[in-house]
Amino acid sequence: LKRFGCSCSSPQLAPQTLFSAWGCPAGMATRTILQPNRAYDHIYDPSYITSHQNDHYRQTSKAMFNAQRIERVPDDKYMFSELPHYPRCTIQVTSKEALPAHVDKDWVSPAEKPPPASHDNVSGPHRHKFFARPNKQM
Repeated sequence: LKRFGCSCSSPQLAPQTLFSAWGCPAGMATRTILQPNRAYDHIYDPSYITSHQNDHYRQTSKAMFNAQRIERVPDDKYMFSELPHYPRCTIQVTSKEALPAHVDKDWVSPAEKPPPASHDNVSGPHRHKFFARPNKQM
């Protein structure tokens, strides 16, 4: 296994063992694909600024038509067909709306965005949670 550059130790491998692209036996190496957790951050975050309307449209399109929204729907009549003009399934985008209807998806120019709220107008019983005193340890 060292000749493949694999650090896994499996002394009893059969000669017909499949190897992945990294040289480790198949099933021992995993690939992690990271995706952003907040796809609609450019809409919800008030401090997030896109410089142009096209950038905003591009990010919204990527969030709305990501891989989780696209699904294959099998066709019962041609389920076992190999012919391209009788497809066994169709590809559809789910009709479920990812954003609530009250959220505005339109682009707002950075000049038109309201300034961020200051902490001076925070009131109520939890007001102390929004402020911190300097640490004066000597």
